[in-house]
Amino acid sequence: MFSEMSTKSLTFEEAIDQEYGPPDVQLPIGRGVDVADYIQYKGKYVHKQMACRLFINMAYKHKSFDQPQRYIGFTKINKKQMILNDSLLEPDIFTVGDLCLTLLRMETTLSLAILRCTTLFEHSTPHSALPRETLTSPQGDVCLSGQLLKLVYIPTSLHSEDCDLLGWMWTGGLELLQSVIRGTDQSTHKPLIIQVSGCLIEPVNPHVINADSITGIAPEDVEEINSYRKTWYLTHDVLVAAITLLWENILKIDYDLIAILSISKSSTFPYHCHNNTHFLISEAGTQQLNEEFSDGAVRRACPHCGEVPMHHMREHMGAHILRAMRGVSENIPLKSAIGNNMPCGFCGASGDSNCTVYMKVMSQR
Repeated sequence: MFSEMSTKSLTFEEAIDQEYGPPDVQLPIGRGVDVADYIQYKGKYVHKQMACRLFINMAYKHKSFDQPQRYIGFTKINKKQMILNDSLLEPDIFTVGDLCLTLLRMETTLSLAILRCTTLFEHSTPHSALPRETLTSPQGDVCLSGQLLKLVYIPTSLHSEDCDLLGWMWTGGLELLQSVIRGTDQSTHKPLIIQVSGCLIEPVNPHVINADSITGIAPEDVEEINSYRKTWYLTHDVLVAAITLLWENILKIDYDLIAILSISKSSTFPYHCHNNTHFLISEAGTQQLNEEFSDGAVRRACPHCGEVPMHHMREHMGAHILRAMRGVSENIPLKSAIGNNMPCGFCGASGDSNCTVYMKVMSQR
């Protein structure tokens, strides 16, 4: 029997040792057993391999109700990781999957668009990453493709009901394009892929937020967000500054406004709040487009005679090419001559690297 003093001052294990003596622990013996492979820990011999597994693999739980976790070699996969920093991008490297901003045209409206890069090419060679200086250089031959993200306007700040911090949150969805299924009268929706030159983009570094922490959002605006409820968030001031920066860059490199990719308007693009007020539009760019094309129709001026054709440019350029082939003089002197060798029906030039026709080979059916 244990005395009352011993039971109050000793633990159960100490009381057992006091009554019966310490256990007689011996090293394992047998064929193929090396005593040097064991270490003594708290009166017990533990194999060094097991000690290393227990020390390195902290996910092991010998009393877990989840059977895989009871194995010493168990390792968690797809585990949720906490992102502590706001920066998602390397400061000097742009990688496929990163976000970027650019300006897109809807007739005479110039609007900001946020893209998630899917492919990246330099001199027609695919790359997984490029230095930022190479990416945005006007002298570089960089082209990228990206998916157009859907954004929702957040009228309140992240941490309070204050309206000073306006922002835009990714809904988890992409702008879709209706595509007709070949050979049928049915159609499907595919993500809209935007192809843009590297000199027309600006990399952006979003914040990662929990969508459930934002109040006052319609349920349909967050139903496409991932199961972790994590999404990207950009402040309104940053996007407005990006619009100014992109427009100034277009003016600096003297980029043709007609060459800016034009897409159709949708219910979610250009980005706007729920009262259909468009926030993310380049007012200076839109004004210049309206001044150049006062009737609302965007047309390109002929690079040879300066005339703006009212109908198709190819018909107008074809007339120049026919006159040049037959030796017929023009009504007015041309600013530049028509190409001699297989002139282009769009620009009338020959061998111009800025006017190249590509053929996309589709999958054989």
